[in-house]
Amino acid sequence: MTQRTPRALLRSPLLALAASALLLGGLPGCKKASSETSTSAAAGGEGVATQRLTVRASVDGKPSPARLYLKLAGKPWLPTTELLSFRDHVVFDGQAELQLPPGEYTYELERGPTFRGKEGTLVVTAGQAASLDVALERLVDPEALGWFAGDLHNHRSAADTPELMRTELLHVAPVVTWWNGMMKYDPAQAEPRLLPHGGVLDQTGGEDERVGGAIMLFRLKEPLKLPEPLMDGERYLHYHGDPRCELPTLATVARDAKKQPGAHVSLEKPFWWDGPTLVGLGLIDSYQLAHNHMRRKAPSNRVAWGRECDKQRFSHQVFSTGECSVDIYYQYLELGFHLPPSAGSASGVHLNPLGYDRVYVHTGKFDHDAWWRGLAQGQSFVSNGPLLFVRANTMLPGHTFRIPEGGSLALELDVQLHSEEPIAEVELVQNARVVSQGQLGEGGQVHFAPLQLSESGWFLIRARTKEQRTFQFASTGPFYVEAASGKPRISRHAAEFFEQWISERVKRMRDENKDPSRLDEMLAPQLEALKRYAQLRERATVP
Repeated sequence: MTQRTPRALLRSPLLALAASALLLGGLPGCKKASSETSTSAAAGGEGVATQRLTVRASVDGKPSPARLYLKLAGKPWLPTTELLSFRDHVVFDGQAELQLPPGEYTYELERGPTFRGKEGTLVVTAGQAASLDVALERLVDPEALGWFAGDLHNHRSAADTPELMRTELLHVAPVVTWWNGMMKYDPAQAEPRLLPHGGVLDQTGGEDERVGGAIMLFRLKEPLKLPEPLMDGERYLHYHGDPRCELPTLATVARDAKKQPGAHVSLEKPFWWDGPTLVGLGLIDSYQLAHNHMRRKAPSNRVAWGRECDKQRFSHQVFSTGECSVDIYYQYLELGFHLPPSAGSASGVHLNPLGYDRVYVHTGKFDHDAWWRGLAQGQSFVSNGPLLFVRANTMLPGHTFRIPEGGSLALELDVQLHSEEPIAEVELVQNARVVSQGQLGEGGQVHFAPLQLSESGWFLIRARTKEQRTFQFASTGPFYVEAASGKPRISRHAAEFFEQWISERVKRMRDENKDPSRLDEMLAPQLEALKRYAQLRERATVP
């Protein structure tokens, strides 16, 4: 286990204020808030003398790109610079020259989860140039193990994305160039471009975000026409049962996308109202289990305009949304859906740096098309911190084990876990229950007690850190089990859970309907999915 001791960092009122503004000002509407606001303010004011600060980052003695956070008097301080910056941090390549007012600063310097971040205090004194030299230590090299990272919710610009991908060690991060009310898609830039660090710049990502939630649309040769957002002045609105927010339905858009060969439709967050409908109709290729409400060092326990989580079951003031997201995912798996996990940070809209919520896909050597195929096959794990490499009986996540009549399967797990934050728990989850706790060993190895499998179902490995400011975790994609001597695992509880969910959505659409002549059209996919879950309930093999 590679990990470090806990850190006590200053919390920023400005960061909290900015995050609240995003949620209260943008998320109740149909669209995201503007990404132009900054969380920092210049210290002192006009006429205050500044001093030069030289910051250098290195890895193994060689200059390295890095991400830098500065705080002055406990508040984020963003220097005026031509460097790539976003709200509370700057990104630089090896060396940065900054002008800062005198004062005592705290700093954090990071380069994604594969490196151990550094933090400390520096004093800038009037009349004296200052310098900061930081050597970053690598925790693990996923690429050497055949794993390559992606972020499936990127609102940063196409101009900035290559440098950000290189800094954060991402190979896939499609830029969203089209969504409701915005079309920046450029056919001349539609072909994916190989970047010097080995990743791929893809400028064809799309997002459809409305009352039923949001889906991410990737690998389309042509963008789709999406409905304009409904607005009241600068406020975006969501009304159930209103054709202006409902039509064409999200299911229709997903179906149109999937008519294009190789298209990938990702459910942007678990608690969106139309999530069960889209999954039930087979329209979702990946499920963003690590999503943008999992923030860097800050909680976000709201579900925006999605379906509220059970507040009695999920009551933790920091972890509840994360725990609820995981539980929803398990309910789908309990119905037999093979649903790969994915991840997206929404950097450019939220404070997350690009790649904070990420998905690793195993391809051996990187190949862009192979990466997307591997993701669709579930050969992945998601993370916003710990790095979790797992094989079961030498097979990758997404594999289906088949047990012959009257037989059983001895499960041998190869688990490696590396984390900058201390680990709270590593667990083997089988059929939505924790059945074994892993024991942390040397060199990142995790040991589990022997397990015999004899029934159909699924299992995965998950880990959570001791970080208390946000839900920080990793999870493999599921492994599946099919036993010849038994029936497939279908949970009655899970079917009833999603029947109730869709029924609530249907009731709201009927109760709040703005155009009776188009109600049937709006309800059609909901009722189709409701019928599918009723059929699963009737076929249930477990409670």
